[in-house]
Amino acid sequence: MTKYEELQEFLRSNQSTWLITGVAGFIGYHLSKSLLSTENDITGVDNLNSYYSQKLKRDRLKDIQIRDQFNSFNSVNCNIEDKEKLMNLFKEKKFDYVVNLA
Repeated sequence: MTKYEELQEFLRSNQSTWLITGVAGFIGYHLSKSLLSTENDITGVDNLNSYYSQKLKRDRLKDIQIRDQFNSFNSVNCNIEDKEKLMNLFKEKKFDYVVNLA
């Protein structure tokens, strides 16, 4: 078994709740797809800024939602500088892991 397969098996057997900022970016998108395949619960935060193609970012979010077989992905349009909105996310849900890619 490869290290990647071991990690996938670990994630499947230890389902967790994740907050991923920058979810519509390259790394956030691929991380979310990988975690969804292991039935983890994901809240993805992105403000879809114009640093690069907003259409590409929207398409990535749509793709994640299409792949979400277990209804475990929630997308939140939010700037991480919006402290109040982020605090509300933490009040609504207990996250086991936070990955800041924004």
